[in-house]
Amino acid sequence: MFPPSPFSPPKENLPFTGIATFAGYSVWEPGSDVDAVFLGIPYDEGTTYRPGARFGPRAIRDASMFYSYEGVEGRFYDADRRKWILQGKKVVDGGDIPIEPLCLERNWDVITKTVTSIVDGGAVPAIAGGDHSITYPVVRAMKGRKIHYVHFDTHVDCDRISYSSFTHGSPVLLIMEQGLAESVTILGMRGLTNSGPDIAWMEKNGVNALTARELRAWLSDPDPSFFKEGDYYVSVDIDFFDPA
Repeated sequence: MFPPSPFSPPKENLPFTGIATFAGYSVWEPGSDVDAVFLGIPYDEGTTYRPGARFGPRAIRDASMFYSYEGVEGRFYDADRRKWILQGKKVVDGGDIPIEPLCLERNWDVITKTVTSIVDGGAVPAIAGGDHSITYPVVRAMKGRKIHYVHFDTHVDCDRISYSSFTHGSPVLLIMEQGLAESVTILGMRGLTNSGPDIAWMEKNGVNALTARELRAWLSDPDPSFFKEGDYYVSVDIDFFDPA
């Protein structure tokens, strides 16, 4: 048997072994001193079209295990910026919200209470859904903290679909109506699936917005004053990258 090479020691964090947590980080123990908590919300009863987002947290964990090669101390090195991103930060996996089928109010209440406990503990919540309706109960957990909300999405999500305000098309509407954010910014809207009345409502109510085309132009000559000073909660819908 050959001894291990000093230049390539045995790997203890192979991505295809063990129980999958987010990027191989340890499981969260409530009350412990941490910097960020990854929290899965496997809920997609708010979708009006294609379900399946409930499997998102598990898929993200499996994919993120690729980054467990280097252990938790050497994360993550951005080769473009020559910069460590999370080195020295204590990141943990908080598991998944326990979802009860067809119990919207209960599920959203549990989401809000869990995220509140994370924020009250001084940690950053890193949420994986789930359809976009979960954004409202998450942001509701930060009520009174004077946050700014940024929404990366193909759609403006300020709609009532079939008389319901509790779908994946409604989080911006609820956040605005309940005054949960100091400002709301929508980035990347495009295509033919945004309605004229929704756009008019958004503009009337003071939402900052850049279409996908405007965002590309803005990035070539960014104006820092577009974003206000303060704390932010950022939400990214996967269709921001691919509306299909």
